[in-house]
Amino acid sequence: MINLKKVLIGAVASVAVAAGIWYALPAHAVCDGYINVVKCGTPTHQSLKDTYYGSSHMKTLYNRYYINDSMINGTGMKTGTVYKDGRVVVDGKTVATGARTIQSNTRHPGSSYGTDTVDGHTYYKFNVQNSFVYDHFEVFAWFDSYGKFIAAVIKDCGNPVWAVAVFEYKNIQVCDLTTNKIVTIKENEFNSKRHSKNINDCKQIQVCDLASYKIVTIKEKEFNSKKHSKNVNDCKKIQVCELSSSTIVTIRESEFDSKKHSKNLSDCEKMQVCELKTGNIITIKQSEFSQEKHSKDLSDCENVKVCRIKDKSIVTVKKSDLNDEYTTDMSKCETPTTPPTTPNELPHTGLGSMVAPLVGLGSLAAVATAYVMSRRQLQ
Repeated sequence: MINLKKVLIGAVASVAVAAGIWYALPAHAVCDGYINVVKCGTPTHQSLKDTYYGSSHMKTLYNRYYINDSMINGTGMKTGTVYKDGRVVVDGKTVATGARTIQSNTRHPGSSYGTDTVDGHTYYKFNVQNSFVYDHFEVFAWFDSYGKFIAAVIKDCGNPVWAVAVFEYKNIQVCDLTTNKIVTIKENEFNSKRHSKNINDCKQIQVCDLASYKIVTIKEKEFNSKKHSKNVNDCKKIQVCELSSSTIVTIRESEFDSKKHSKNLSDCEKMQVCELKTGNIITIKQSEFSQEKHSKDLSDCENVKVCRIKDKSIVTVKKSDLNDEYTTDMSKCETPTTPPTTPNELPHTGLGSMVAPLVGLGSLAAVATAYVMSRRQLQ
């Protein structure tokens, strides 16, 4: 019975070796230097670096299978597992499928799908299904900056592994510098010459260019408060009535001052009217028109009311007949006001008013007496 077991084990081993299959367990790698790329493998990061930098041949070989200095030094490196079904699994997630590897030698070249010669040494290429007897092996695995699988090295033998990455690039929004539009692209499509990850580089704003006083569109990042104003009204122009000159002028909207300007242009529009008081045709602002003072019918100024000087009468004459006999100064025809007559003073009834008449009467009596006496003497 014991002999039969030995015979079966030997037979399996012989078939495996004859087929060129590596049958070492992860914990029991064959370190005979026949199948392994590295005789005793690269179980630690340090041993991997020693292998890579210790031989120009190994550096060339690893470079051939997408592994470079930066990766060997640890950039993008993680620990994972390669399975016999071709999956590469890292952190519980399948990151690649269809894994392949190389062997240093094979006793059955027919199981290899190709060869690769590096520095005069021929290596044999295998799908891992034809290279692995056991289910899986631990690997150092590398990823690019996006998280996409690049390559791996089997720790037990140092053999490089490559596979088809299972990966979908993320969508990102960028500023397309050629169109100045915000677009969505795959992160691996990003090109710093064409794109900017700062989408503000595509945001555009309208500003007033203070040099030309024109409204222009610029990128938001180009805004300069010394050159631009975000208040586009600083560039907008409007027509207004300048109140001081009664002239229609064009100004920037930001310059509008209700004390100096009127947006009602009719405040500056002028018109000819007949001034009723003088009979003259004059020009006034439309806003100054008064029906009591003016007439829009200019013919009303052909006949005018005037003062006829000779008789101070107000008459209506044709404007063409005006001469020195008339005046437009209507005050000349006003009837002069007669000053009031001072009334005779009424007799006073006081004591003084009684004394004065008595004195007068006494004088008259004295004169009369004298006159009588003189007449008697003459007789």
